[in-house]
Amino acid sequence: MAIINSKMKIVKEFTSIASYSVIYINHGLFQFKKYSSNFDGLIGIMDTTGKIIVAPKFTWVYPFREGLSLVNTGDKKNGIIDTLGNWIIPAIYDGLYEYEDGLIRFKSETERWGKHNQNKRWGAMDKTGKIIIQPKYTYLGRCINGYMEYSLTTQPNNIPHGLMTKDEQIIIPDDGKTSIGYWPCSKTDTLVVTAKIGKTKYYDYAVYNLKGKKLFKVKFKELNSQNYGTFRTGNRHSNHGLINSTGVEIAPPQYNVIQTDQYPLMQIENSKNLWGFLDHEGKVIVPCTYSYSHPFKHGLAAVFTGGYLDDFISNPKQKMGYVNLRGELVWPLTR
Repeated sequence: MAIINSKMKIVKEFTSIASYSVIYINHGLFQFKKYSSNFDGLIGIMDTTGKIIVAPKFTWVYPFREGLSLVNTGDKKNGIIDTLGNWIIPAIYDGLYEYEDGLIRFKSETERWGKHNQNKRWGAMDKTGKIIIQPKYTYLGRCINGYMEYSLTTQPNNIPHGLMTKDEQIIIPDDGKTSIGYWPCSKTDTLVVTAKIGKTKYYDYAVYNLKGKKLFKVKFKELNSQNYGTFRTGNRHSNHGLINSTGVEIAPPQYNVIQTDQYPLMQIENSKNLWGFLDHEGKVIVPCTYSYSHPFKHGLAAVFTGGYLDDFISNPKQKMGYVNLRGELVWPLTR
């Protein structure tokens, strides 16, 4: 096994293929794992010349974001390193999360806690380790576009009850009776879903803007966060549809699957387990005629016939082709 550069020159060669695993991360760095006899090796970091930046000592390494990576040590503690392998946040936390939108979330010990996840409170720090949000929250969600889900009330399963800005300005207060969902896919997704917590067939959902103003209410079994302007709905039969940003239904609940986190076209699966693609206006661009499909990448998506799994070795009857964003089959279905 070896690493080569763009000129096909070997920059690092490994003498034993079976003992190493090398994966490109980003920022011009690789993570590599040297396996021991029981295949529980630790992970290190090297650059593109093969120079070892950090010797193997991590159980996992996250991709770098703005020059920072979340890592886990053998004692199951989390910390943050920079691209030179220097500790930015020491590995002393049981709960430490990736650097996002200027903040690193963490869990801290406290004696003021209820029944759920005892002795853990959530806070956030900047990339220098300075505490920006004191650890007083029972839950603190990812910082996305400057907003964070949060809870102050004791609750199970990390259910967020409110929304605030990253400087702790309350947008939707935590009343302890409402769950909230803010997981936008783009900066144009500026609406927030809330639901009254209860054991009913259909939930009372309300949609707010980022100023805390309620825009409309709907009743569904399921209403997901806004993704690229649309919301995925679900009924009690687990069928999915779409509504737009004004609450108008643009696709009735008739699909097993709608992948609203994809853009510009979403994978859909109908009740006959056939796959196609839908746009975010609710228009079917590729009818559900294929056994399976892959998401679009660089304007093309792979589609399959003759079986659900895309494994040509185990499924000799399967054929594969490619469709474009207009729904045209630009690469014929072939073996």
